[in-house]
Amino acid sequence: MNFTRIAASALAASLLAAALSVPVSGSAKADGFYAGKTIKLYIGFGPGGGYDVYGRLLARHLRKFIPGTPNVVPENMPGVGGLRVANYMANAAAKDGLSIAMFSEGGAIEQLMGNKAVQFDAAKFLWIGRMTSSTTLYFTWHTSATKTFEDLRRRKTTFGATGAGNTDFLPKAMNKLAGAQFEVISGYKGANDIMLAVERDEVEAGSGHYTTLRNTKRDWLRDGKMIPIVLVSPKRFPELPNVPIISELGLTPENNKVLSLFSEGQLGRSFFTAPDVPSERVEILRKAFMATMQDPEFLKEAAQQRVVLEVMSGEELQQVVGRVLATPKDLVHKAAEVRN
Repeated sequence: MNFTRIAASALAASLLAAALSVPVSGSAKADGFYAGKTIKLYIGFGPGGGYDVYGRLLARHLRKFIPGTPNVVPENMPGVGGLRVANYMANAAAKDGLSIAMFSEGGAIEQLMGNKAVQFDAAKFLWIGRMTSSTTLYFTWHTSATKTFEDLRRRKTTFGATGAGNTDFLPKAMNKLAGAQFEVISGYKGANDIMLAVERDEVEAGSGHYTTLRNTKRDWLRDGKMIPIVLVSPKRFPELPNVPIISELGLTPENNKVLSLFSEGQLGRSFFTAPDVPSERVEILRKAFMATMQDPEFLKEAAQQRVVLEVMSGEELQQVVGRVLATPKDLVHKAAEVRN
């Protein structure tokens, strides 16, 4: 709890300075579009998981900073490993700024790899901001004989997955590039179902955003029921200094480059609106997002929920997505071979 409060206080100070230095444009002040309206905030996974926690937290506070104080109503839209909501935003949602969404943190990678379920171009989405980065923990249950990544290389280990997106793809990538032996059991609806399957010994392993697991399953970590195996992160996590990251585990240097792409291309808990939304409304949403991130009431609730914030602005996030999708073709080809 102290770590979260300290991080939240530091974040508030830095973001406040940035927010105060940026004036609200005349178009944003004059646009009364949002008065009396309702914004739907679509969450690409089921209730109760990490995406849901972040999405609903934002929904409770965002309206205060949008001119006209519209209602912001969260709605879960799970399916296709978090990609269903992105397809909806690209092809069915109105281009009016009344829809915001968060989808799989690996959605841009799925597009880059040519996933046939992808019916969107993430570069065309208008990105609003990121609440936190991605640090995904792969773990085994304490009854499993797999206690380390080296164990995972020696024996098949059943792993619960949704059937699409990161939970299905990344274990298979580790199998091919790092010699792991995940036996992927697909078909679970979301993180909560996978956690129940692990606890019931239906599968030996699962995964989740580390900060969410630390908050919602802290007794599992404390009591040694959850055994950390590997992290999907650009760098080792301070709280788990002995747990390797995937880009250290490739069987060759080239494999490590591909695994690094998979980790660095994760978008965390990020929000976007549909393509072609008028620019003045995108500006309103981006500024409202950043103002929310330094709001004392929001930060107090984030601290109470032990939610870790590693904020990125919509403008920065737009550039990150563009860079990921501009990955050199030879590296993309190697990564695509992993999927096939």
